[in-house]
Amino acid sequence: MKKVFLVLFIVLVFSSLALGQTDPQIVEVGMANTSGGGGDGSITPGATVYVEAVGNGSGGTLQSGIHDNGSSTNNKLYIYYYSDTPPSTYKTYEEVTASNFSVNTNTIDFQFTMPTHGSSMNGTASIEIYFGLVGSQSTPPPPSTNYGTALLSYSGLDDAPSNYDSYLTYSNDTSTEAPTLDSPSSNCTIEQDFDIVYDQPETAYDGTVKITFTRTAGSTDDYSPHVLEVLSETSGTDITISLDGSDLGGASEVSLDSGGNSLVNDAIYTIKIEYQDIAQNAAASDQNSGITYDDSGLLEVSGGDYQAGSSYSPGSINNCFFYLQMRKSKSGEFVTVDSIRFDLTGAFGSADIDAIKVWTSSESTFDDGSRAATLLYTDNTSPFSPVYAEFSQNVNVGQSYQYFYLTVDVDEGATTTNEIGAEIDTKNYISSSHTVTGSFPIEGGDHPLPVTLSSFTVEYQQKPVLNWVTHSETENAYWNIYRGISTNMGQAIWINDGDIIEGQGTTTTPTEYYYTDEHSIEGNATYWYWLECIDLAGNGEFLGPIELNIPEGGGNNGTPATPDDFGLQQNYPNPFNPDTIINFALPEASNVNFNIYNTKGEKVKTVLINEFIPAEEVQTIHWNGTNNEGKAVSSGVYLYELQTENKNYVKKMLLVK
Repeated sequence: MKKVFLVLFIVLVFSSLALGQTDPQIVEVGMANTSGGGGDGSITPGATVYVEAVGNGSGGTLQSGIHDNGSSTNNKLYIYYYSDTPPSTYKTYEEVTASNFSVNTNTIDFQFTMPTHGSSMNGTASIEIYFGLVGSQSTPPPPSTNYGTALLSYSGLDDAPSNYDSYLTYSNDTSTEAPTLDSPSSNCTIEQDFDIVYDQPETAYDGTVKITFTRTAGSTDDYSPHVLEVLSETSGTDITISLDGSDLGGASEVSLDSGGNSLVNDAIYTIKIEYQDIAQNAAASDQNSGITYDDSGLLEVSGGDYQAGSSYSPGSINNCFFYLQMRKSKSGEFVTVDSIRFDLTGAFGSADIDAIKVWTSSESTFDDGSRAATLLYTDNTSPFSPVYAEFSQNVNVGQSYQYFYLTVDVDEGATTTNEIGAEIDTKNYISSSHTVTGSFPIEGGDHPLPVTLSSFTVEYQQKPVLNWVTHSETENAYWNIYRGISTNMGQAIWINDGDIIEGQGTTTTPTEYYYTDEHSIEGNATYWYWLECIDLAGNGEFLGPIELNIPEGGGNNGTPATPDDFGLQQNYPNPFNPDTIINFALPEASNVNFNIYNTKGEKVKTVLINEFIPAEEVQTIHWNGTNNEGKAVSSGVYLYELQTENKNYVKKMLLVK
C-alpha cells in the first residue's frame, strides 16, 4: 500500500450560536502511528493514528467549548485527500470515527484508523485532517471559513512546526515498554537521603508514574506500602529523584499518593517503579528487593594500593602497601570497627615475610608510629593469607576520614623475584556497628618483595653522606642519585652528574656504597634522596626516597656536638675508622644501658650496664670499633642505643675501612 505524506489541519469549528464566544486556538499538536514510528511524516492506510492537540486557553478552554456544545458525540472527523503537496484543491474527503476521545481542560486526545478505500487513496500526495463540532450537520463542505479557520497547518515534513516531535505523545505499540530501576539496587542499604534512578522508555499517561515502597522484613512499618506519584510523565534515561526517607512527599518531583510519609529505620523494603504509556496500555514495572533503610548513617569505605610501584628491601620493616579510608556518612555517634579481613595477593612464601601489621591513623599518609599511626594488630605466624585482624580495642570512625594501613616486615632472606599486594573482596570483610557501603572489591597492586637493595640511608656529617648496601646485583651497570626538596621526584635534581658510580654487574655478594653530596644545602631544611639503578640494557629502576633533616645552623661545624637538647647525639666523626665519640645528656638522673648492634639486630658491644648517670651532665662514650671479645668488627652500618628508665634513644653510625 502506498504511503502518503501527512498534512495536518486540525480545526475546531464552534457554532457561534451555541457558544457565543471567540474560538480558542490550537497551538500545539502531535501525531503518532503504529506503523510509521511516530514523527516520520508517513501514515499507512489501515494504521491506528493517535492525535493530541493543545489549545492556548484564550476565549475559553477546549474543554468548555466542547461541553458547552452539549455532547462530545457530535464531534466529527474528516480526512481530505489532495493530489499535490502542499494542498491547494482537495480531491475528495471521507468521514472517519474517532475513538478513545477525551478532553482534559485544554487538551484533546483521540485515535482513529486511516481509511483503506482505494479510490480515495489513489493518486493521493497529501492529506488534511479536519476535526469539528458540526452538530447535526451530516455532510460537511470543503474546509472554508464557513465552519471555522484552520488554526494549525503544515504540509510535508519539511514544513512541519519545530515542536512537532516534542508533542508526539503516543507510543506506537500495543504495550507499555518496561522501565528499569537502576538505583537503589537489590540487597543494598540506603540512608535518610537517597536517590531513585530509573529509565522510562516511553512518555507516560497522566498520573501513572508511581514509586512504591513495600516493607518485606526488618522493623515493622504500619504505614507500608508508601506510594509516590511522579509529577512528570516525560520519558528518559537515568531519571533521578532525590528523596528524604523521613519526608517522602517533600521532593518537588513527587507527591504522596498513599501510605505514611516516612520510612522506618532498619525496615527492609521492595522498591518498584511503574507507569502506563500514553496510549494507556497495561502498566509495566521493575523492582528491586532486600533494600534496608538506615537513617543513622553508613560506613563509607574506599582505598587500594599505597605508593604504587614502591619496592622493599630485605630486612626492612613497616613497609606500607595497602590502605583503607573510612568515614561515617552522617553526624551522630561514632561507627565502631571491630575487625578487617585482608586477602594477600602476589607470589610470595612464608619465609619472605616476618610480620604483617595493621595500623590506624587520622593522617592520609603512613607514619609507622613515631608521629601519627597506632599499631592495631600484628601477625607474625605463617601462613599470612588471609589476615584476620581483630582489634583488641574498637576503632571509632566519625565524619572525618579514618585510615587503616597494612604493612609488611620483609625477611632478610626474602626471594628477590617475589611480590606482595592485598585486597578487600566484599563489604562483609569489615565488621562494624553500622552498615558498610562502597565499591568492592577494593584491590591493591603487587609490590616487589624485595629488590636487591638491603639498606639505603643518609646521615648529615657536615655534608649529607649516603650509604646503601645491595644483597645481590643482576646486570647492574651504574647508579644515579637524585635530590629533591619534596617527595615529588619531578622536582628533583641529578646530583652525581659526571661522577660515575659503577655497579657490580651480576653478583650474589653483598656490596656497600657511599656517596657524599657536595651540593649546597641550607640549615633547618629537609631533603629527599632517590637511587636509580641502571642495568646493562639501559633500563632504570628508582629506589627511595629517604629523608634527611639538616639541623639549624647547618650542623656541628666539625666538632663533636654538645647537647643543646637532652638525649642521644650523633657520633663524630661519621663515617669513622676505627674510633668514634658519642655524647648524651639526660633531663633527669637515671640508670642506663648503652649497647651497639649490627643491622641484623645482633648485639656487638655492651658499653654501659645499669650505670647511674646524673641529670643534665654531658656524658661521652668512646668506641674503637671492636666487639665484646675485643675483635675488630667489619665495615658497615651500626646502631647505638641508649636505654633509660623512662625512654630509649637509637641512632645509626657508619664504620668504613
